[in-house]
Amino acid sequence: MTQHSTEHRHHHACVASVLVLFAKGAGGSGAPPVVDLPRGFRFHRSSDGRSTVAFLARDQSSEGHDITTSGVPRLLVLGDDFELEWRRQDGVMGNATTLEIDLERGRLEAVVALPGLPALYVMETPESTVVTSDPFLLRHVEGLALRFDPDGVSDLAQVGHPVEYRTLFRGLRMVAGGSRLEIAGSGALSTRVVWSPPARDPMSSWDEYTALQADTFGEAMSRLIIRSCQFSLSSGLDSRATLAGLLRRGASVRALTVSGENACLDARTAARLCAAYGIEHQTIVLGETFRRNLPELSAKASLLSGGINSLSHAAQVHCYGTFGDPPPFNALSGYLGNQTGRLGTEGLTPRGAGVGLIDPSLGLDSDGDPTSWYRQALQDDGLLETAFLIQQESTFGNLAAYQVGNSYSVQQSGYAYRPLIENMWRLPDRSTDARVDSLLWNLKHRFLGEPLDESFQRRYINEVGGLVATYPINWGWRSKGGVSLPGVWRGGLSLIDAYVSSRHPEGMAARVTQKLGIAGMEDFRPVHDWLRFDMKEFVSDTLLAENTRTCGLFDLDVLSRTHEIYHREGRGLGQIQVALDLALAAQNFGATA
Repeated sequence: MTQHSTEHRHHHACVASVLVLFAKGAGGSGAPPVVDLPRGFRFHRSSDGRSTVAFLARDQSSEGHDITTSGVPRLLVLGDDFELEWRRQDGVMGNATTLEIDLERGRLEAVVALPGLPALYVMETPESTVVTSDPFLLRHVEGLALRFDPDGVSDLAQVGHPVEYRTLFRGLRMVAGGSRLEIAGSGALSTRVVWSPPARDPMSSWDEYTALQADTFGEAMSRLIIRSCQFSLSSGLDSRATLAGLLRRGASVRALTVSGENACLDARTAARLCAAYGIEHQTIVLGETFRRNLPELSAKASLLSGGINSLSHAAQVHCYGTFGDPPPFNALSGYLGNQTGRLGTEGLTPRGAGVGLIDPSLGLDSDGDPTSWYRQALQDDGLLETAFLIQQESTFGNLAAYQVGNSYSVQQSGYAYRPLIENMWRLPDRSTDARVDSLLWNLKHRFLGEPLDESFQRRYINEVGGLVATYPINWGWRSKGGVSLPGVWRGGLSLIDAYVSSRHPEGMAARVTQKLGIAGMEDFRPVHDWLRFDMKEFVSDTLLAENTRTCGLFDLDVLSRTHEIYHREGRGLGQIQVALDLALAAQNFGATA
Protein backbone atom coordinates (compact mmCIF):
# COMPACT_ATOMS: atom_id res chain seq x y z
CA MET A 1 0.00 0.00 0.00
CA THR A 2 1.18 3.52 -0.78
CA GLN A 3 1.53 5.51 2.44
CA HIS A 4 1.58 9.22 3.01
CA SER A 5 5.11 10.34 3.69
CA THR A 6 5.80 12.13 6.95
CA GLU A 7 6.82 15.21 5.01
CA HIS A 8 3.57 15.25 3.01
CA ARG A 9 1.33 14.74 6.03
CA HIS A 10 2.89 17.64 7.90
CA HIS A 11 1.69 20.04 5.22
CA HIS A 12 -1.89 19.64 6.38
CA ALA A 13 -3.96 19.05 9.49
CA CYS A 14 -7.02 16.79 9.59
CA VAL A 15 -9.83 18.53 11.45
CA ALA A 16 -13.21 17.43 12.77
CA SER A 17 -14.80 20.89 12.70
CA VAL A 18 -13.90 24.38 11.52
CA LEU A 19 -15.35 27.89 11.81
CA VAL A 20 -13.97 30.85 9.84
CA LEU A 21 -15.12 34.49 10.05
CA PHE A 22 -14.08 37.46 7.91
CA ALA A 23 -15.14 41.05 8.44
CA LYS A 24 -16.51 42.73 5.33
CA GLY A 25 -15.26 45.96 3.78
CA ALA A 26 -11.86 47.57 3.67
CA GLY A 27 -12.02 49.03 7.15
CA GLY A 28 -14.31 49.21 10.12
CA SER A 29 -14.83 46.75 12.92
CA GLY A 30 -13.31 43.31 13.22
CA ALA A 31 -14.86 39.88 12.88
CA PRO A 32 -17.53 39.01 15.47
CA PRO A 33 -16.13 37.51 18.67
CA VAL A 34 -16.21 33.74 19.06
CA VAL A 35 -17.14 32.71 22.60
CA ASP A 36 -17.31 29.57 24.74
CA LEU A 37 -15.86 27.18 22.18
CA PRO A 38 -16.14 23.47 22.99
CA ARG A 39 -13.22 21.74 24.64
CA GLY A 40 -10.23 21.06 22.38
CA PHE A 41 -10.85 23.81 19.80
CA ARG A 42 -7.93 25.97 18.71
CA PHE A 43 -8.58 29.64 18.10
CA HIS A 44 -6.60 32.10 15.96
CA ARG A 45 -7.26 35.74 15.09
CA SER A 46 -5.43 37.96 12.61
CA SER A 47 -3.35 40.84 13.99
CA ASP A 48 -5.98 43.38 12.86
CA GLY A 49 -8.83 41.33 14.32
CA ARG A 50 -10.67 41.12 11.01
CA SER A 51 -10.21 37.38 10.42
CA THR A 52 -10.80 34.49 12.79
CA VAL A 53 -10.54 30.71 12.59
CA ALA A 54 -11.42 28.06 15.15
CA PHE A 55 -10.92 24.36 14.51
CA LEU A 56 -10.85 21.02 16.26
CA ALA A 57 -7.85 19.00 15.10
CA ARG A 58 -8.05 15.22 14.90
CA ASP A 59 -4.41 15.09 15.97
CA GLN A 60 -4.05 17.56 18.82
CA SER A 61 -0.31 17.90 18.20
CA SER A 62 0.66 20.57 15.65
CA GLU A 63 4.37 19.86 15.85
CA GLY A 64 5.88 19.60 12.37
CA HIS A 65 2.82 20.97 10.57
CA ASP A 66 3.36 23.64 7.91
CA ILE A 67 2.21 26.60 10.01
CA THR A 68 1.36 30.03 8.60
CA THR A 69 2.51 33.22 10.26
CA SER A 70 -0.81 33.38 12.11
CA GLY A 71 -0.22 29.91 13.58
CA VAL A 72 -2.78 28.07 11.45
CA PRO A 73 -1.82 24.91 9.50
CA ARG A 74 -1.62 25.89 5.84
CA LEU A 75 -4.16 23.28 4.75
CA LEU A 76 -7.09 22.04 6.84
CA VAL A 77 -8.69 18.78 5.70
CA LEU A 78 -12.20 17.76 6.64
CA GLY A 79 -12.82 14.06 6.07
CA ASP A 80 -10.53 11.31 4.83
CA ASP A 81 -7.17 12.55 3.50
CA PHE A 82 -6.24 9.34 1.64
CA GLU A 83 -6.74 10.94 -1.80
CA LEU A 84 -4.69 14.02 -0.97
CA GLU A 85 -1.49 12.83 -2.66
CA TRP A 86 -3.38 11.99 -5.85
CA ARG A 87 -5.78 14.91 -6.06
CA ARG A 88 -6.06 16.59 -9.43
CA GLN A 89 -5.48 20.19 -10.36
CA ASP A 90 -9.02 21.25 -9.46
CA GLY A 91 -8.46 19.88 -5.93
CA VAL A 92 -11.73 17.90 -5.85
CA MET A 93 -11.64 14.60 -3.94
CA GLY A 94 -14.21 11.91 -3.24
CA ASN A 95 -14.34 12.12 0.55
CA ALA A 96 -12.47 15.21 1.71
CA THR A 97 -13.11 18.95 1.76
CA THR A 98 -10.08 21.24 2.04
CA LEU A 99 -9.58 24.79 3.30
CA GLU A 100 -6.54 27.00 2.74
CA ILE A 101 -6.68 30.01 5.05
CA ASP A 102 -4.54 33.13 5.17
CA LEU A 103 -5.80 35.09 8.17
CA GLU A 104 -3.46 38.06 7.78
CA ARG A 105 -4.55 38.67 4.19
CA GLY A 106 -8.14 37.79 4.94
CA ARG A 107 -8.29 35.08 2.28
CA LEU A 108 -9.79 31.61 2.07
CA GLU A 109 -9.90 28.98 -0.66
CA ALA A 110 -12.00 25.89 -0.04
CA VAL A 111 -12.77 22.93 -2.29
CA VAL A 112 -15.76 20.77 -1.41
CA ALA A 113 -15.72 17.00 -1.89
CA LEU A 114 -17.35 15.76 -5.09
CA PRO A 115 -20.46 14.31 -3.35
CA GLY A 116 -20.80 17.38 -1.09
CA LEU A 117 -19.76 15.54 2.08
CA PRO A 118 -17.98 16.46 4.31
CA ALA A 119 -20.23 19.50 4.09
CA LEU A 120 -19.26 23.14 4.13
CA TYR A 121 -21.77 25.87 4.96
CA VAL A 122 -21.65 29.59 4.30
CA MET A 123 -23.57 32.54 5.72
CA GLU A 124 -23.27 36.23 4.93
CA THR A 125 -24.37 39.01 7.27
CA PRO A 126 -24.05 42.75 6.58
CA GLU A 127 -20.88 42.80 8.67
CA SER A 128 -19.17 39.47 8.02
CA THR A 129 -18.87 36.25 6.03
CA VAL A 130 -19.03 33.00 7.98
CA VAL A 131 -17.86 29.57 6.77
CA THR A 132 -18.27 26.44 8.87
CA SER A 133 -18.36 22.66 8.69
CA ASP A 134 -20.95 22.41 11.47
CA PRO A 135 -23.99 24.61 12.03
CA PHE A 136 -23.75 24.11 15.79
CA LEU A 137 -20.59 26.28 15.81
CA LEU A 138 -22.73 29.28 14.83
CA ARG A 139 -24.02 29.28 18.40
CA HIS A 140 -20.57 30.47 19.44
CA VAL A 141 -20.50 33.55 17.20
CA GLU A 142 -21.45 36.47 19.40
CA GLY A 143 -24.44 38.44 18.16
CA LEU A 144 -25.37 35.99 15.40
CA ALA A 145 -29.10 35.29 15.69
CA LEU A 146 -30.48 32.36 13.70
CA ARG A 147 -33.92 32.40 12.13
CA PHE A 148 -35.76 29.43 10.70
CA ASP A 149 -35.95 29.22 6.93
CA PRO A 150 -39.61 28.43 6.05
CA ASP A 151 -38.54 26.43 2.99
CA GLY A 152 -36.07 24.39 5.04
CA VAL A 153 -38.75 23.74 7.67
CA SER A 154 -41.15 22.62 4.94
CA ASP A 155 -38.47 20.31 3.51
CA LEU A 156 -37.92 18.70 6.90
CA ALA A 157 -41.62 18.09 7.49
CA GLN A 158 -42.58 16.94 4.01
CA VAL A 159 -39.44 15.45 2.43
CA GLY A 160 -37.61 14.38 5.60
CA HIS A 161 -34.53 16.58 5.18
CA PRO A 162 -33.61 19.92 3.56
CA VAL A 163 -32.96 19.82 -0.20
CA GLU A 164 -31.48 22.09 -2.86
CA TYR A 165 -28.60 23.00 -0.50
CA ARG A 166 -30.91 24.66 2.02
CA THR A 167 -30.63 24.25 5.79
CA LEU A 168 -33.12 24.89 8.57
CA PHE A 169 -31.83 28.45 8.92
CA ARG A 170 -32.20 31.55 6.78
CA GLY A 171 -29.06 32.62 4.97
CA LEU A 172 -27.14 29.45 5.84
CA ARG A 173 -26.55 27.27 2.79
CA MET A 174 -24.51 24.21 1.92
CA VAL A 175 -21.84 24.64 -0.70
CA ALA A 176 -22.45 22.27 -3.61
CA GLY A 177 -20.12 19.32 -4.09
CA GLY A 178 -17.28 19.84 -6.55
CA SER A 179 -17.27 23.62 -5.93
CA ARG A 180 -14.54 26.06 -5.02
CA LEU A 181 -15.33 28.73 -2.43
CA GLU A 182 -13.15 31.85 -2.32
CA ILE A 183 -13.12 34.82 0.05
CA ALA A 184 -11.03 37.85 -0.80
CA GLY A 185 -9.41 40.34 1.54
CA SER A 186 -12.57 42.48 1.84
CA GLY A 187 -14.70 39.51 2.89
CA ALA A 188 -16.21 39.23 -0.60
CA LEU A 189 -17.47 35.72 -1.30
CA SER A 190 -17.54 33.81 -4.57
CA THR A 191 -18.29 30.20 -5.46
CA ARG A 192 -17.87 28.36 -8.72
CA VAL A 193 -18.26 24.78 -9.84
CA VAL A 194 -14.89 23.24 -10.70
CA TRP A 195 -15.97 19.64 -11.25
CA SER A 196 -18.27 18.55 -14.05
CA PRO A 197 -19.38 15.03 -14.99
CA PRO A 198 -17.09 13.41 -17.55
CA ALA A 199 -18.35 12.99 -21.07
CA ARG A 200 -20.40 9.87 -21.63
CA ASP A 201 -17.99 7.16 -22.84
CA PRO A 202 -19.70 3.76 -22.59
CA MET A 203 -17.57 0.65 -22.48
CA SER A 204 -18.23 -2.07 -25.01
CA SER A 205 -19.34 -4.73 -22.53
CA TRP A 206 -20.39 -5.30 -18.94
CA ASP A 207 -17.43 -7.58 -18.44
CA GLU A 208 -15.08 -4.72 -19.35
CA TYR A 209 -16.93 -2.28 -17.09
CA THR A 210 -17.12 -4.52 -14.00
CA ALA A 211 -13.44 -5.37 -14.43
CA LEU A 212 -12.59 -1.65 -14.50
CA GLN A 213 -14.69 -0.86 -11.44
CA ALA A 214 -13.51 -3.90 -9.48
CA ASP A 215 -9.89 -2.83 -10.11
CA THR A 216 -10.69 0.77 -9.17
CA PHE A 217 -12.47 -0.26 -5.98
CA GLY A 218 -9.52 -2.48 -5.12
CA GLU A 219 -7.21 0.47 -5.69
CA ALA A 220 -9.28 2.59 -3.30
CA MET A 221 -9.26 -0.12 -0.65
CA SER A 222 -5.49 -0.48 -0.96
CA ARG A 223 -4.97 3.27 -0.60
CA LEU A 224 -7.21 3.77 2.44
CA ILE A 225 -5.12 4.53 5.50
CA ILE A 226 -6.36 1.84 7.89
CA ARG A 227 -5.30 2.70 11.41
CA SER A 228 -7.37 2.29 14.58
CA CYS A 229 -10.29 1.53 12.30
CA GLN A 230 -13.78 0.43 13.33
CA PHE A 231 -15.62 -1.25 10.46
CA SER A 232 -19.42 -1.14 10.28
CA LEU A 233 -20.36 -4.63 9.06
CA SER A 234 -23.90 -5.59 8.09
CA SER A 235 -25.56 -8.30 6.00
CA GLY A 236 -25.55 -6.06 2.91
CA LEU A 237 -23.54 -6.07 -0.30
CA ASP A 238 -21.71 -2.77 0.24
CA SER A 239 -20.08 -3.81 3.51
CA ARG A 240 -19.45 -7.33 2.17
CA ALA A 241 -17.34 -5.95 -0.69
CA THR A 242 -15.53 -3.73 1.82
CA LEU A 243 -14.83 -6.77 4.00
CA ALA A 244 -13.43 -8.53 0.93
CA GLY A 245 -11.11 -5.57 0.37
CA LEU A 246 -9.89 -5.70 3.95
CA LEU A 247 -9.26 -9.43 3.68
CA ARG A 248 -7.35 -8.99 0.43
CA ARG A 249 -4.94 -6.47 1.94
CA GLY A 250 -4.70 -8.31 5.27
CA ALA A 251 -5.76 -5.25 7.24
CA SER A 252 -6.41 -5.59 10.95
CA VAL A 253 -9.70 -3.98 11.92
CA ARG A 254 -12.41 -4.30 14.51
CA ALA A 255 -15.96 -4.86 13.24
CA LEU A 256 -19.03 -3.28 14.78
CA THR A 257 -22.75 -3.97 14.31
CA VAL A 258 -25.76 -2.35 15.94
CA SER A 259 -28.71 -4.47 17.04
CA GLY A 260 -31.74 -4.54 19.26
CA GLU A 261 -31.95 -6.92 22.20
CA ASN A 262 -33.07 -9.68 19.83
CA ALA A 263 -30.08 -10.14 17.51
CA CYS A 264 -30.90 -8.67 14.11
CA LEU A 265 -29.93 -10.23 10.79
CA ASP A 266 -27.01 -7.81 10.41
CA ALA A 267 -25.56 -8.83 13.77
CA ARG A 268 -25.97 -12.56 13.10
CA THR A 269 -24.33 -12.31 9.68
CA ALA A 270 -21.46 -10.13 10.92
CA ALA A 271 -20.75 -12.42 13.88
CA ARG A 272 -20.57 -15.48 11.62
CA LEU A 273 -18.21 -13.85 9.13
CA CYS A 274 -15.94 -12.38 11.78
CA ALA A 275 -15.70 -15.68 13.64
CA ALA A 276 -14.64 -17.40 10.41
CA TYR A 277 -11.92 -14.86 9.64
CA GLY A 278 -10.67 -14.21 13.17
CA ILE A 279 -11.87 -10.59 13.18
CA GLU A 280 -12.80 -9.03 16.49
CA HIS A 281 -16.52 -8.21 16.42
CA GLN A 282 -18.68 -6.24 18.80
CA THR A 283 -22.45 -5.89 18.77
CA ILE A 284 -23.74 -2.65 20.25
CA VAL A 285 -27.13 -3.52 21.77
CA LEU A 286 -29.79 -0.84 21.96
CA GLY A 287 -30.98 -2.01 25.33
CA GLU A 288 -32.10 -0.56 28.63
CA THR A 289 -29.18 1.87 29.02
CA PHE A 290 -29.77 3.24 25.53
CA ARG A 291 -33.51 3.68 26.09
CA ARG A 292 -32.90 5.37 29.43
CA ASN A 293 -30.57 7.90 27.78
CA LEU A 294 -32.74 8.54 24.71
CA PRO A 295 -33.62 12.15 25.66
CA GLU A 296 -29.98 13.24 25.96
CA LEU A 297 -28.93 11.24 22.91
CA SER A 298 -31.74 12.73 20.79
CA ALA A 299 -30.85 16.27 21.86
CA LYS A 300 -27.20 15.71 20.94
CA ALA A 301 -28.13 14.18 17.58
CA SER A 302 -30.18 17.31 16.87
CA LEU A 303 -27.24 19.54 17.73
CA LEU A 304 -24.67 17.64 15.67
CA SER A 305 -26.93 17.19 12.63
CA GLY A 306 -27.70 20.89 12.33
CA GLY A 307 -31.19 20.38 13.73
CA ILE A 308 -32.44 18.15 10.91
CA ASN A 309 -32.72 14.95 12.94
CA SER A 310 -32.93 13.91 16.55
CA LEU A 311 -34.50 10.64 17.68
CA SER A 312 -33.70 8.72 14.48
CA HIS A 313 -29.96 9.27 15.00
CA ALA A 314 -29.87 8.79 18.76
CA ALA A 315 -28.54 5.26 18.23
CA GLN A 316 -25.62 6.64 16.21
CA VAL A 317 -24.67 9.03 19.04
CA HIS A 318 -24.98 6.17 21.51
CA CYS A 319 -22.65 3.95 19.48
CA TYR A 320 -19.89 6.52 19.19
CA GLY A 321 -20.28 7.50 22.83
CA THR A 322 -19.72 3.88 23.87
CA PHE A 323 -16.05 4.28 22.97
CA GLY A 324 -15.38 7.69 24.49
CA ASP A 325 -15.45 11.25 23.15
CA PRO A 326 -13.80 11.34 20.72
CA PRO A 327 -13.62 7.60 20.01
CA PRO A 328 -10.10 6.38 19.24
CA PHE A 329 -10.78 5.16 15.71
CA ASN A 330 -11.77 6.01 12.16
CA ALA A 331 -15.18 4.74 11.02
CA LEU A 332 -15.15 2.59 7.87
CA SER A 333 -18.48 1.88 6.15
CA GLY A 334 -20.14 1.21 2.81
CA TYR A 335 -21.04 4.87 2.29
CA LEU A 336 -21.80 5.53 -1.43
CA GLY A 337 -21.77 1.82 -2.24
CA ASN A 338 -25.49 1.96 -2.97
CA GLN A 339 -24.91 4.62 -5.63
CA THR A 340 -21.63 3.53 -7.20
CA GLY A 341 -22.39 -0.18 -7.01
CA ARG A 342 -25.92 -0.36 -8.37
CA LEU A 343 -27.12 3.18 -9.03
CA GLY A 344 -29.47 3.02 -6.05
CA THR A 345 -30.87 5.87 -3.98
CA GLU A 346 -30.86 6.52 -0.25
CA GLY A 347 -34.65 6.50 -0.33
CA LEU A 348 -37.08 8.82 -2.06
CA THR A 349 -40.24 8.08 -0.12
CA PRO A 350 -41.24 11.45 1.39
CA ARG A 351 -41.80 11.89 5.11
CA GLY A 352 -45.15 13.44 4.28
CA ALA A 353 -45.91 14.80 7.75
CA GLY A 354 -47.33 18.01 6.30
CA VAL A 355 -46.92 21.54 7.62
CA GLY A 356 -50.07 21.76 9.74
CA LEU A 357 -48.01 22.26 12.90
CA ILE A 358 -46.32 25.36 11.48
CA ASP A 359 -47.65 28.86 12.11
CA PRO A 360 -49.73 29.86 9.05
CA SER A 361 -48.12 33.30 9.05
CA LEU A 362 -44.95 31.70 7.66
CA GLY A 363 -46.84 30.99 4.45
CA LEU A 364 -45.82 27.38 3.88
CA ASP A 365 -47.50 25.58 1.00
CA SER A 366 -49.56 22.75 2.48
CA ASP A 367 -50.27 21.43 -1.02
CA GLY A 368 -46.64 21.31 -2.12
CA ASP A 369 -45.35 18.17 -3.83
CA PRO A 370 -42.61 16.63 -1.61
CA THR A 371 -41.21 14.79 -4.65
CA SER A 372 -40.75 17.90 -6.82
CA TRP A 373 -37.13 18.39 -5.71
CA TYR A 374 -35.95 15.25 -7.50
CA ARG A 375 -38.52 15.01 -10.29
CA GLN A 376 -36.61 17.75 -12.08
CA ALA A 377 -33.82 15.19 -12.56
CA LEU A 378 -36.03 12.37 -13.84
CA GLN A 379 -35.46 11.29 -17.41
CA ASP A 380 -38.10 10.09 -19.85
CA ASP A 381 -37.46 6.53 -18.70
CA GLY A 382 -38.18 7.50 -15.09
CA LEU A 383 -34.57 7.24 -13.91
CA LEU A 384 -32.42 9.80 -12.08
CA GLU A 385 -29.44 11.55 -13.67
CA THR A 386 -26.23 10.17 -12.22
CA ALA A 387 -24.75 13.56 -11.26
CA PHE A 388 -27.96 14.41 -9.40
CA LEU A 389 -27.85 11.02 -7.67
CA ILE A 390 -24.29 11.54 -6.41
CA GLN A 391 -24.36 15.26 -5.66
CA GLN A 392 -27.90 15.80 -4.37
CA GLU A 393 -29.99 12.71 -3.62
CA SER A 394 -27.16 10.93 -1.84
CA THR A 395 -25.86 14.13 -0.25
CA PHE A 396 -29.11 15.21 1.35
CA GLY A 397 -30.14 11.65 2.24
CA ASN A 398 -26.84 10.97 4.03
CA LEU A 399 -26.35 14.44 5.50
CA ALA A 400 -27.60 13.90 9.06
CA ALA A 401 -25.75 10.60 9.52
CA TYR A 402 -22.53 12.00 8.01
CA GLN A 403 -22.65 15.18 10.13
CA VAL A 404 -23.16 13.20 13.33
CA GLY A 405 -20.52 10.60 12.47
CA ASN A 406 -17.92 13.12 11.31
CA SER A 407 -18.24 14.95 14.63
CA TYR A 408 -16.72 11.89 16.26
CA SER A 409 -14.51 10.12 13.70
CA VAL A 410 -13.14 10.33 10.18
CA GLN A 411 -15.72 8.69 7.90
CA GLN A 412 -13.95 6.29 5.53
CA SER A 413 -15.26 4.37 2.52
CA GLY A 414 -13.71 2.65 -0.47
CA TYR A 415 -16.66 3.86 -2.56
CA ALA A 416 -16.11 7.58 -1.89
CA TYR A 417 -13.25 7.65 -4.40
CA ARG A 418 -13.27 10.09 -7.30
CA PRO A 419 -12.08 7.66 -10.01
CA LEU A 420 -14.73 5.11 -8.99
CA ILE A 421 -17.46 7.77 -9.14
CA GLU A 422 -16.31 9.13 -12.49
CA ASN A 423 -16.23 5.66 -14.00
CA MET A 424 -20.02 5.55 -13.60
CA TRP A 425 -20.23 7.51 -16.85
CA ARG A 426 -18.66 4.52 -18.62
CA LEU A 427 -21.59 2.18 -17.97
CA PRO A 428 -22.35 0.14 -21.11
CA ASP A 429 -25.57 -0.42 -23.00
CA ARG A 430 -27.81 1.95 -21.09
CA SER A 431 -27.98 5.54 -19.89
CA THR A 432 -25.95 6.49 -16.85
CA ASP A 433 -29.09 7.09 -14.84
CA ALA A 434 -30.03 5.65 -11.48
CA ARG A 435 -33.24 3.79 -10.85
CA VAL A 436 -35.84 5.33 -8.58
CA ASP A 437 -36.20 2.50 -6.10
CA SER A 438 -39.51 0.65 -6.04
CA LEU A 439 -40.80 -1.94 -3.60
CA LEU A 440 -40.45 -4.66 -6.23
CA TRP A 441 -36.86 -3.65 -7.03
CA ASN A 442 -35.93 -3.62 -3.34
CA LEU A 443 -37.40 -7.07 -2.75
CA LYS A 444 -35.56 -8.41 -5.79
CA HIS A 445 -32.28 -6.92 -4.59
CA ARG A 446 -32.68 -8.30 -1.07
CA PHE A 447 -33.66 -11.85 -2.07
CA LEU A 448 -31.87 -12.32 -5.41
CA GLY A 449 -29.19 -9.63 -5.55
CA GLU A 450 -27.81 -7.74 -8.51
CA PRO A 451 -27.13 -9.57 -11.82
CA LEU A 452 -23.76 -11.26 -11.45
CA ASP A 453 -22.47 -10.00 -14.80
CA GLU A 454 -23.44 -6.37 -14.04
CA SER A 455 -22.06 -6.02 -10.50
CA PHE A 456 -18.45 -5.01 -9.91
CA GLN A 457 -19.01 -5.63 -6.20
CA ARG A 458 -19.90 -9.28 -6.79
CA ARG A 459 -16.98 -9.62 -9.18
CA TYR A 460 -14.59 -8.20 -6.58
CA ILE A 461 -15.96 -10.39 -3.77
CA ASN A 462 -15.74 -13.49 -5.95
CA GLU A 463 -12.12 -12.72 -6.83
CA VAL A 464 -11.32 -12.79 -3.11
CA GLY A 465 -13.38 -15.97 -2.69
CA GLY A 466 -14.03 -18.10 0.36
CA LEU A 467 -16.85 -17.63 2.86
CA VAL A 468 -17.12 -13.93 2.03
CA ALA A 469 -18.37 -15.01 -1.42
CA THR A 470 -20.58 -17.92 -0.35
CA TYR A 471 -22.25 -16.77 2.87
CA PRO A 472 -25.73 -15.27 2.27
CA ILE A 473 -26.07 -11.55 1.61
CA ASN A 474 -29.17 -9.59 2.61
CA TRP A 475 -32.15 -11.94 2.56
CA GLY A 476 -30.51 -15.06 1.21
CA TRP A 477 -28.58 -14.66 -2.06
CA ARG A 478 -24.90 -15.48 -2.51
CA SER A 479 -22.28 -13.42 -4.30
CA LYS A 480 -20.99 -16.58 -6.03
CA GLY A 481 -24.47 -17.24 -7.36
CA GLY A 482 -27.68 -18.91 -6.25
CA VAL A 483 -29.42 -18.60 -2.92
CA SER A 484 -29.03 -20.15 0.51
CA LEU A 485 -32.18 -21.80 1.87
CA PRO A 486 -31.32 -20.97 5.50
CA GLY A 487 -30.50 -17.45 4.32
CA VAL A 488 -33.86 -17.13 2.55
CA TRP A 489 -35.60 -18.38 5.71
CA ARG A 490 -33.90 -15.68 7.79
CA GLY A 491 -34.69 -13.18 5.03
CA GLY A 492 -38.35 -14.16 5.15
CA LEU A 493 -38.45 -13.53 8.89
CA SER A 494 -36.81 -10.15 8.29
CA LEU A 495 -39.43 -9.32 5.67
CA ILE A 496 -42.23 -10.19 8.13
CA ASP A 497 -40.63 -7.97 10.78
CA ALA A 498 -40.17 -5.11 8.30
CA TYR A 499 -43.81 -5.33 7.19
CA VAL A 500 -45.32 -5.60 10.66
CA SER A 501 -43.16 -2.87 12.20
CA SER A 502 -43.99 -0.41 9.40
CA ARG A 503 -47.67 -1.24 8.79
CA HIS A 504 -49.01 -2.69 12.07
CA PRO A 505 -46.66 -1.58 14.85
CA GLU A 506 -49.40 -1.56 17.50
CA GLY A 507 -51.60 -4.54 16.57
CA MET A 508 -51.83 -8.24 17.27
CA ALA A 509 -49.26 -9.00 14.56
CA ALA A 510 -46.64 -6.96 16.42
CA ARG A 511 -47.29 -8.88 19.61
CA VAL A 512 -47.02 -12.20 17.78
CA THR A 513 -43.68 -11.30 16.14
CA GLN A 514 -42.38 -10.19 19.52
CA LYS A 515 -43.41 -13.47 21.14
CA LEU A 516 -41.90 -15.56 18.33
CA GLY A 517 -38.56 -13.70 18.43
CA ILE A 518 -39.04 -12.25 14.95
CA ALA A 519 -39.32 -8.63 16.09
CA GLY A 520 -36.02 -6.85 15.61
CA MET A 521 -34.69 -9.13 12.86
CA GLU A 522 -34.91 -6.18 10.44
CA ASP A 523 -36.28 -3.18 12.34
CA PHE A 524 -34.21 -2.84 15.50
CA ARG A 525 -34.90 0.89 15.84
CA PRO A 526 -38.60 0.96 16.84
CA VAL A 527 -38.91 4.74 16.82
CA HIS A 528 -42.67 4.63 17.39
CA ASP A 529 -42.23 2.49 20.50
CA TRP A 530 -39.57 4.88 21.77
CA LEU A 531 -41.95 7.80 21.28
CA ARG A 532 -44.88 6.06 22.95
CA PHE A 533 -42.98 4.79 25.98
CA ASP A 534 -39.35 5.77 26.60
CA MET A 535 -39.57 9.35 25.29
CA LYS A 536 -43.10 10.29 26.37
CA GLU A 537 -42.20 12.52 29.30
CA PHE A 538 -39.29 14.14 27.47
CA VAL A 539 -41.38 14.83 24.37
CA SER A 540 -44.08 16.47 26.47
CA ASP A 541 -41.57 18.58 28.38
CA THR A 542 -39.91 19.67 25.11
CA LEU A 543 -43.12 20.54 23.26
CA LEU A 544 -44.53 22.41 26.23
CA ALA A 545 -41.29 24.26 27.00
CA GLU A 546 -41.25 28.04 26.97
CA ASN A 547 -38.79 28.39 24.08
CA THR A 548 -40.86 25.98 21.95
CA ARG A 549 -43.97 28.09 22.50
CA THR A 550 -42.25 31.44 21.99
CA CYS A 551 -39.96 30.69 19.04
CA GLY A 552 -42.73 31.70 16.64
CA LEU A 553 -42.48 28.55 14.53
CA PHE A 554 -45.53 26.59 15.65
CA ASP A 555 -49.27 27.01 15.41
CA LEU A 556 -49.77 26.65 19.15
CA ASP A 557 -53.39 25.49 18.94
CA VAL A 558 -52.51 22.71 16.49
CA LEU A 559 -49.40 21.80 18.52
CA SER A 560 -51.48 21.55 21.71
CA ARG A 561 -54.12 19.34 20.07
CA THR A 562 -51.47 17.12 18.47
CA HIS A 563 -49.66 16.76 21.78
CA GLU A 564 -52.89 15.98 23.64
CA ILE A 565 -53.80 13.17 21.22
CA TYR A 566 -50.25 11.82 21.44
CA HIS A 567 -50.13 11.99 25.24
CA ARG A 568 -53.58 10.48 25.74
CA GLU A 569 -53.80 7.95 22.90
CA GLY A 570 -50.28 7.50 21.53
CA ARG A 571 -51.34 8.55 18.03
CA GLY A 572 -50.03 11.10 15.52
CA LEU A 573 -46.44 9.94 15.96
CA GLY A 574 -45.28 11.20 12.56
CA GLN A 575 -46.25 14.78 13.38
CA ILE A 576 -44.90 14.41 16.91
CA GLN A 577 -41.50 13.41 15.58
CA VAL A 578 -41.40 16.44 13.27
CA ALA A 579 -42.43 18.66 16.19
CA LEU A 580 -39.67 17.15 18.33
CA ASP A 581 -37.04 17.71 15.62
CA LEU A 582 -38.03 21.35 15.23
CA ALA A 583 -38.46 22.05 18.95
CA LEU A 584 -35.00 20.65 19.68
CA ALA A 585 -33.57 22.72 16.83
CA ALA A 586 -35.13 25.84 18.39
CA GLN A 587 -33.69 24.85 21.77
CA ASN A 588 -30.20 23.91 20.58
CA PHE A 589 -29.69 26.80 18.16
CA GLY A 590 -31.76 29.53 19.83
CA ALA A 591 -33.54 29.93 16.49
CA THR A 592 -36.79 31.80 16.02
CA ALA A 593 -39.14 32.27 13.12
